[in-house]
Amino acid sequence: MEKKFRKAMKIAAATTIAATAYAAVNPAQSEAASTAENLVLKAESHKVPLIRAISVDYNADAVTQPRSLYNKAKKDYTAAKAAVNKLSGKEKERLNARLDTVKLWIDRTATYIDAITSGKKLIKAQKEMENYLAEGKMAEATKAYHALSYEIKKQAAFLYRVYGQSTRQAILETYKLPAEEAKQEALYPVSIYIEIGRLEAALQKEDFDLAEKHTANIEEWFNNVDDEDLLDVLTNYYSEVIEKYYPEIEEVALVKKLSFPPNQRKSTDFSPSHFLMQKETSGISILMNSVLVSETTKGTLTKTERSKTLINKQV
Repeated sequence: MEKKFRKAMKIAAATTIAATAYAAVNPAQSEAASTAENLVLKAESHKVPLIRAISVDYNADAVTQPRSLYNKAKKDYTAAKAAVNKLSGKEKERLNARLDTVKLWIDRTATYIDAITSGKKLIKAQKEMENYLAEGKMAEATKAYHALSYEIKKQAAFLYRVYGQSTRQAILETYKLPAEEAKQEALYPVSIYIEIGRLEAALQKEDFDLAEKHTANIEEWFNNVDDEDLLDVLTNYYSEVIEKYYPEIEEVALVKKLSFPPNQRKSTDFSPSHFLMQKETSGISILMNSVLVSETTKGTLTKTERSKTLINKQV
């Protein structure tokens, strides 16, 4: 036992002497190693704050971007990495391994910051579409709808990269879910607007079979629009398109075999799908559903009455 103790003491003494001799022979390398060690320690001091800043289980809120902390950590990491790269051998390997862990959390922080930036783009696209819808600007709203769809697909890739299940879920619920819900809510108003445009194109080409299909879609989709203001905008647009081809309410009265006292026209007696009109145009028999609300009577109806008129499906 005593022999083993004396042997261990001799080895320790020899190691100390060797280290001292090495430092004396190569003081610059020893100083470089010491400097690198201190810089690595400084870089490592950011690891825990980074972890806490990008996790909703700690300090993260899926909104605040820890840019200042990220920039400082990155700066100290870069300085430490440069110092370690001047070393060689096992000391360099050991310190680089420690820096790899720091780099891992710096990268995860960058991903978290990028995700919030992407989320803000979704919020902007969503609000733009919602504002146009609120103003009844359907052309602009339709364009914004497609832009939002594109942004959801594009930015989702960044949102799903966030580290940590709970934090990733919080990011998705803060940005992607609201954008998707807004898109879904706008689906029917935008679809109706597009379909009315297709209806007009079919009428211009006198393709009345296709026009009838568009009309059926439009009238079915009206039932899925809950916003009365939007319904008002869309039904007016629908009427305007049809009235380009059937401008006089008296013509409708003849088709329906109805009569109206002078100055007492009742457009509520008509609905978009109330009748099928057979007509000859250029020798082609056409079958179509029509909206028949005269410009002269449109103002006499309340919004609710007009909406009911336009979605009435009873023959």
